[in-house]
Amino acid sequence: MQPKRADLDEPIGLTDAEQQVVRALLRGLAYGEIADLRAASTRTVANQIAAAYRKTGARSRTELAARQYPVPAALACTKFLARALPALSERERSVVYLAALGHTNKWIAFELDATLSTVASHLRHAIRKLGLRCRVELARVLCERARALDLGPCDADTAQPHAANDGEPRRARA
Repeated sequence: MQPKRADLDEPIGLTDAEQQVVRALLRGLAYGEIADLRAASTRTVANQIAAAYRKTGARSRTELAARQYPVPAALACTKFLARALPALSERERSVVYLAALGHTNKWIAFELDATLSTVASHLRHAIRKLGLRCRVELARVLCERARALDLGPCDADTAQPHAANDGEPRRARA
């Protein structure tokens, strides 16, 4: 049985060492930097990260970040997302939202009917505008800002979807 949420404050079988390594990993540190901080070998760090991936069901840093910092459903609404990330353009907010959910650039490009290079460019600009170092930090920042705004549930009937297709079903690419 895979856990739905792997919140570090509510351990799901992660040891203290694994929790510390995951926190460092999500701050954008490399394995070698984490090993130096913990006075451990990079092999030990790699094993602890592999165990955390296995226990949380994540397959990448971005997915791990999305599981550690779940993005509130209310941010799927355009108006809430605009309040959480006012410095970003509407398209950048859409890309950041999907990236924070743990989706790959390829999936985001398909979902928003954009090219891979456009998605990468939007992410790069958003990361720079938000003062972050990597896309892994996006989920953390988005979650923190949503908590600061105290976003309540979003009414699905009146909400505007975050994607640029305005709720229309995705069309197949020719």
